[in-house]
Amino acid sequence: GIVSLLEREDPLTDIVAPMYAAAEDIVRWAKKTRAGKPLILCEYSHAMGNSNGGLDEYWAAFRKYPALQGGFVWDWKDQGLLVQSEDGQDYWAYGGDFGDDPNDATFCLNGLVGPDGTPHPGLREVAFLAQPVGMSFAGKRLTVENRQAFADLGALQGTWQVRSRGVVLARGKLPRLKLEPGASRTLPLPIGKVQLPRGERVDLLVSFATRRETSWAAAGHVVAEQQFVLARERRRKPAQPQGEAMTILSGRGLQIRSESVLAIVDEREGELLCIEDRGRTLVLGGPAPSFWRAPIDNEGGPAARWRMLGLDDLRRELHASTTARDASGRVEWRLEESWWAPDESASITHRMDALFGASGFRFQHSFELPAEFDDLPRVGVRWTLAPGLERFRWFGCGPHENYRDRCASARVDLFESAVDDLGVPYVHPQSNGNRTGTAFCSLEDAGGRGVAFEEMGAVEVSASHYDEDDLDRARHTAELERRDEVFLHLDAACRGVGTGACGPDTAPAFRLQPGNFQLGYTVRILR
Repeated sequence: GIVSLLEREDPLTDIVAPMYAAAEDIVRWAKKTRAGKPLILCEYSHAMGNSNGGLDEYWAAFRKYPALQGGFVWDWKDQGLLVQSEDGQDYWAYGGDFGDDPNDATFCLNGLVGPDGTPHPGLREVAFLAQPVGMSFAGKRLTVENRQAFADLGALQGTWQVRSRGVVLARGKLPRLKLEPGASRTLPLPIGKVQLPRGERVDLLVSFATRRETSWAAAGHVVAEQQFVLARERRRKPAQPQGEAMTILSGRGLQIRSESVLAIVDEREGELLCIEDRGRTLVLGGPAPSFWRAPIDNEGGPAARWRMLGLDDLRRELHASTTARDASGRVEWRLEESWWAPDESASITHRMDALFGASGFRFQHSFELPAEFDDLPRVGVRWTLAPGLERFRWFGCGPHENYRDRCASARVDLFESAVDDLGVPYVHPQSNGNRTGTAFCSLEDAGGRGVAFEEMGAVEVSASHYDEDDLDRARHTAELERRDEVFLHLDAACRGVGTGACGPDTAPAFRLQPGNFQLGYTVRILR
């Protein structure tokens, strides 16, 4: 195994160069080595598709132990060839697309950038972890470290901002720091007089950018950035919807109306059919329990087991679906159901409590996963929203795609994006576009009308014009047909991405273990 290889003494090499050794193994080696040689991983993270999970663990080890001098990511660029489909769409072809046999299929698509040089989110993670400036903050004082080996920091301009939910409360520039390689300096920041909003999260964002144009970057190109929490958001108990909701039993189902908003529930089938505002349909369905994602390239082994469990086609058994009015005139909807594996050996239990009032709708979900449903790709719900809600806003980790084991480079803020720009068009279609730590998100039209999902705590979200089955069926991007509706996933948890196509699988800490998962949020109509 890797550990025994690391422990061998090879007098013919100047370095120790294992391939895809786990982070804990190289740390163990660094603690006990007497070889007098550095360890440089000849490969350690395989950038195939939606990948590069766990990089921060490696880099923490590189920074801490002098004997660990880094490693090489495999590799730089996807080797796809540009071709056209029969209907004239450009797409990238790969192994097996030219009648070539044998071939390595997608194993030529393992780059930190796409075939045209477009950066993948994994490259942002590498760049953040390898950034040339180290920073720490305590007691209104910033400590800056020059991590470069040869140049000072004089070519970089440092700036700082105090931010709260997308709003800049104060900003300033750092003095020119001609720190020698390996040197550090502590300096005060004038943030003591900044008026901080009470109860809201406030962050300090420090950046270093190029002062002048260079051979490799334009002036103002950010090469290092770090976020520090100045004040955390005060935890509040989610507010319950207020105000009466009227109910009418009709041929369409149970109509729940409050002011201009209409929700229609098929109580017998246990389904929310739609939500309308002033006659305009905003929600087409949901919340449907979701435990499946289109497997990423790292998940060959796990995906085979997920298909055996039938995660892409579980059988639903509805146990109870009841509605009632409470003393305040609000409507309560309670649901309990099981989702069975094809062989009916085990099932996931889902319970939902929904409360409909004039001010909004509150949903609370509970999922009970038995031991047979171990290491699932996700646990959450899917909402289907109407066409036209193209502006996606969220408060959480971003701006780029991030997962539980690949989020060091993401920062927490209020972000905005078109739905089409949230996803990553990996050459081989697979699940993508996730954002972690999300407390709020909304889907809106150009006029700001739409649906907000609030008071979520910290969930994982994704929004797309493709559902997971669309991505799973497609072998190339040209085979994907964009749908007009928007599929929104709210997940209590998603599996990390790891680097298991060649390297270590997703670490156990970022896999989903059997047990109970809770998910709660409030739905509010935006006008």
